[in-house]
Amino acid sequence: MVLQQKQQQQKITNIDQWTDAFLVFISVYCLAHPEKFQELLKYTNNIRIAAKRCGSYSIGWKQYDEQFRLKISQNPTASWADIDLELWLMYISQNNNATESTVRSIYKCYAFNYNGSCTRFNCTYSHSCIRCFAAHPLVSCPRGMVNKYQGKMLGGTRPAFIARPRLQLRPQDNYSFRTHSCIQDQEIKDQLWVKGHTPVKVHVLEKYLTNYYNRHDAELLFTGFRDGFRLNYVGPRLSVWSKNLISAEMHKNETKMKLTEEVELGRMLGPFTEKPISTLRISPIGLVQ
Repeated sequence: MVLQQKQQQQKITNIDQWTDAFLVFISVYCLAHPEKFQELLKYTNNIRIAAKRCGSYSIGWKQYDEQFRLKISQNPTASWADIDLELWLMYISQNNNATESTVRSIYKCYAFNYNGSCTRFNCTYSHSCIRCFAAHPLVSCPRGMVNKYQGKMLGGTRPAFIARPRLQLRPQDNYSFRTHSCIQDQEIKDQLWVKGHTPVKVHVLEKYLTNYYNRHDAELLFTGFRDGFRLNYVGPRLSVWSKNLISAEMHKNETKMKLTEEVELGRMLGPFTEKPISTLRISPIGLVQ
């Protein structure tokens, strides 16, 4: 018996890879639905036009494709050839005005920061320091290369960097987090708190995050624990039920004990006799030995 390492599934990162994969999909799909051939060719052309408009540093075309196919899965009779204007405006038109510098400045490249170099071809992330935003990797950041015993710079060293909020808060650096953007957000928050409260002390978390150097992550963490983390899902709001995995069905007592323990610790809510949320999407669970 020969053991071979399982090949990792290749991710689609550019329009050429997407086109190759979609042509394979067309050849298989049209065996059962030959009448859709012309529509699929038109859809291929739509996505390639979208990718050209978005440019090299935007994945708006890919997000449009994912959301469009999700809608098709809910309504198979819809035409592939028709452009979804709502999704097009959301993912293509907005990204068409974004410049390379704007996109690259938002997200930092982890490979560049933690390894010192990036091997990705045409990397879409900013090659700048996560800590001070200068044009060097984090492992070479002068602010992190300090001897904790002597308070002096260590030449030619790469000390480990631990990203943590600064405890010494300075009033001039304090950051005010956004309040609810609309009435709908407040209503969602009220509905969430009816189900239960997070064990995280949000007011204490806010104190440490107000001076956190990465404002984007600070905003994400604080608003997530305050209002609930968003999945950034765009698509039909439909309730979905899923059967549990075989491991949970074979070990029902162990599964019930684990769920009961999580509920008693306050990390889960339930059980419910009815769906607590009308658009609830149920994911399968399983046990790992």
